[in-house]
Amino acid sequence: MAVNGTSLHQPIYHPFPDRFCKAGDSFWDVATSWNTSHPEVSECFQQSVLVWLPCLFLWAMLPYQAYRVMSSRFRINRWSWISMAKTVLSLALAVLALVEMSYIAHQLNTVGLGTYPDVDLIAALIKAGTYMLSALYVSWDKHGARPSSGVLFFFWLLALIAHIVTLRHKVLAARIHGIADRLAFGIFMASFPLVCLQFILSCSAEYFPERELGEKTPCPEQVRPSFLPFAEAGLMSVIPSLRPFLIG
Repeated sequence: MAVNGTSLHQPIYHPFPDRFCKAGDSFWDVATSWNTSHPEVSECFQQSVLVWLPCLFLWAMLPYQAYRVMSSRFRINRWSWISMAKTVLSLALAVLALVEMSYIAHQLNTVGLGTYPDVDLIAALIKAGTYMLSALYVSWDKHGARPSSGVLFFFWLLALIAHIVTLRHKVLAARIHGIADRLAFGIFMASFPLVCLQFILSCSAEYFPERELGEKTPCPEQVRPSFLPFAEAGLMSVIPSLRPFLIG
C-alpha cells in the first residue's frame, strides 16, 4: 500500500497494520531513504527486512544442511576450538535475543500494548530461534568433518551488513535525541561484536586429519558384531595344548 507524503513524487510505503510498527514510523519513505544525501532506513524496515532476510536464508537452507550431514561418510565426535567458539557465540546471541524478547513481553503486559510495536517482539523471537539454529549447523558441520560452511558464511555476512546499517542509525539517533531505550540499545551493542566475531570465524576453515587419512568412523547401527576373531584366537590357544594328545 502506498500513501502519499509531502509530495506526489515521494510516496511512503507501509504494507503492515498500524500497530505492527512504531507510531509514526513507516516501512519505506522515499524522501529519507532514497532522495536524500544522507539515506536512512526506518526502524520498521530495520526490525523487519534487515532481521528477516538473513534468518529466512538460514532456515531455507535447513533441508540442504540436513542432507549434507546425513550423506557425509564422517562421524566426528571431538570438538575443536573453532567449533566451540562458534557454538558459544551463537548461544550467547540467542540468550541476548531471549532477554530482549522477555523484556518486551514484560513491558507489553505491565505498561500496555502501545509500549513496543509488534515487529520488535517478532524480531527478537526470530533472532533467538535462528541463532540456536546456527549453533545446530556448527554441530552438524563438525560431525560431518566439514572444514567450512558456505551457508553460515553468507548468513553471518548478511547479518553483519544488517547490523552495520542498524548501528549507524542507532548511533546517529543517540547523538541527536539521546538513548530512548537503554536496555535495547545495550543488547544491540553487546550483540554487534559477537556477530563480527562470528563472521570472522566463518571465514576460517577447520582442520580435520580424518579427511586427509580417508578414515571413516562408522555409525553404531552400521557396526555388526563378529565372533570369528575371538573364536580363531581361542582355537589357536587351545591347539598347542592338545598337540601331545593328537601326536600320541
